[in-house]
Amino acid sequence: MRPRKDGSHEDRIVPESSPWHDESRGRWVRFWGTVGQSMTSPRRLARGLPSRLTLGSSLLFVTTILVLVVVFGSFPMIMMMWLITSSGGGAPPAFAQIGGFTSLALYVPAMLLGLLVHGTITHGLLRLGGATTGGIARTIASMGFGYGPMIFVIIPCLGSCLQLPVGIWVLVSMILIVARTQAVGGLRASFAVLTPVILAILGYVGFIVYTFAGLTRVMAVAATLAPPPPPPPPPPPPRMLVPGNTEPGPLVETGIPASFRCSMIIDIVSKSEDLPTFEALMEDPRVLHASSQVILPDTTMRHLFEGIGYRGWCIPGLMVIKGDEGALVATASDGEALTPTPDDLVSCRIFHADRVEAFYGDATPNTVLPWDIRDGLPEAVAGIGGRDFNVSTTIRWLAMSDIAMSDSVVSGSGEFILMFDELTIHRWVAEADTLPTFRQLARRRTVNPLLPPISPPILNPYSIDLDDVKTPVTFEGSGFQGWWVPDLMVLKGVSGVVLMTCCRIPDSDPAGSDADEGPTRFFRITNPDETFSANMVESVEGREGIIEALKAALEFAGGDPDELPNRTVEAWFEASGGASDSE
Repeated sequence: MRPRKDGSHEDRIVPESSPWHDESRGRWVRFWGTVGQSMTSPRRLARGLPSRLTLGSSLLFVTTILVLVVVFGSFPMIMMMWLITSSGGGAPPAFAQIGGFTSLALYVPAMLLGLLVHGTITHGLLRLGGATTGGIARTIASMGFGYGPMIFVIIPCLGSCLQLPVGIWVLVSMILIVARTQAVGGLRASFAVLTPVILAILGYVGFIVYTFAGLTRVMAVAATLAPPPPPPPPPPPPRMLVPGNTEPGPLVETGIPASFRCSMIIDIVSKSEDLPTFEALMEDPRVLHASSQVILPDTTMRHLFEGIGYRGWCIPGLMVIKGDEGALVATASDGEALTPTPDDLVSCRIFHADRVEAFYGDATPNTVLPWDIRDGLPEAVAGIGGRDFNVSTTIRWLAMSDIAMSDSVVSGSGEFILMFDELTIHRWVAEADTLPTFRQLARRRTVNPLLPPISPPILNPYSIDLDDVKTPVTFEGSGFQGWWVPDLMVLKGVSGVVLMTCCRIPDSDPAGSDADEGPTRFFRITNPDETFSANMVESVEGREGIIEALKAALEFAGGDPDELPNRTVEAWFEASGGASDSE
């Protein structure tokens, strides 16, 4: 009831009616008045609803709002999408038109169906909590009049962004109207209206989770049933890396030489804040002439050094130095850099940023050579900002490079040939806690890619049997252990390993030798751990010089040379080389 405004009747009050049911007003005035009260005064709107509220009047109100949303809110968006697809962007225009207009046609029926389902569940929940003043039709009709805030969705483009706050606003209006029309408390009305919405949200989230979990399982099963991928193509034939070469060899088979781009190494090292390692340089495909797989030098003898204004490292055949004012690269090869090169020397090059210098190299400290790299390296290091380069570093590098380029010695012994792999023997003996026996070395397999496939690893295929080798003679002294077989003597000191090998030089008559002295024998003494290497011919040097060199190498390895009996070495001389010396 509300008071009269004109005061013309003796009864000062009249029944209050909702704008939608006030037939004295025009149709659109009634509609917009109902929308306004639904948004701002839902309790007042509920008080004006008639006691015999029909479902049809409520559905008409809701349908009017939904039609306006379609015409003014959704249709412009559909037309904009159609214009975009017609101009060549996005999906084909026909598919866009079909999808857009289908959604427009189904929007109003779907929303009305949702209202009916929502209202039915809400009424059921209300009845669970007690009695209501009206039936299910009154509940649904009351909720329909709460759709007034939906009018904001008709705003083109912006309306779709307001769906979430508008939806919350609609639920609040529904709760207030239902609480009034069904004469229930606010908490009871809130529970009845919000519960179906919450359940719908949880069901949608559960459906999404279940769908993705099912897709994951299907993909996992498909992965197990799928055929295995084809094997990768075989790698290209490798190249053997020979530092110092300027051109790569043809890619034919293992053992074909490849080479470094020394100018590229200088450029990388010069621009680096710290000195790159050999492995870091090999990760750059520009460092090698060939990008295919290569067989790299042995890096187990790597030596790091530094001084005033410079740092560097060296491996067999390659030295890299970084100074305060630049970088340089030195290489050692088997004689291709200089022609002619004596057989007992190493051909070396020093690569600068603007030039290349050629030198000889010899690991023997007292040897004097023309164009000696031992003199060239200190000058080159000074040119990149370093000072006081230690010549012992050069000698150590030359020794390990000389061993790497002549890593096997073939010797004659009776009716068969032994080939000893010096690098492998050095490595195995150095890694062992005690001196390995000859048979342990001979029966051990090797995986050194620089060697030909021989079995056993330190013997070549022409060996008849290990039983044909003379029983090793063992000996020991202060700080060392050793044994020898014909053509090979191994000594293990506390700080290094010494090898001495012997091979017969056929059809050779060195100057100064006497033909009656017997065949010429070539002796090689190596200790890469202490950069000691000596190559001698007995008929020229004499046994005393060879024994003196052997004891010097043993002293480098940490053994007492005075406890190495001369008679032990003399016995080895007699058994090696395939013939006895006449002396």
